[in-house]
Amino acid sequence: MITVTGFNVGPTVDGKFVGLKVTGSDGNEERLQIPPESIEALVVGLLGSVASCADLTQSKLKKLSEMKDRSIYAMARGVGAQDVAGRQNTFALNFLFGQTRLAIGLSKDVLPQLGSALLAASADSSKPQ
Repeated sequence: MITVTGFNVGPTVDGKFVGLKVTGSDGNEERLQIPPESIEALVVGLLGSVASCADLTQSKLKKLSEMKDRSIYAMARGVGAQDVAGRQNTFALNFLFGQTRLAIGLSKDVLPQLGSALLAASADSSKPQ
């Protein structure tokens, strides 16, 4: 099995696919063209697998304050929330990106923390509180 040592992601020139160029530990490059509507399943699969890896290796869950401060993000074009069918204490934040959406499930126990973070982010610092 070849380990990925580098990758590059971007739209194809015609905008019909997401291009993924992967460099392997053997130095060879592979290119994939992924339909935009397939990205949701790919990202959810990747994130779920990362969580499973942590469980399998019994890795300690890092706190956000312990993570490196990196400005890596994708700008969503819309957001919404919904209950998750069959999971009583779970809701999902849905982020819209072009032709796909990404749903991130969270325990309802984090709603107070999420609410505080959203209030702080939306506060206008130019107005007295």
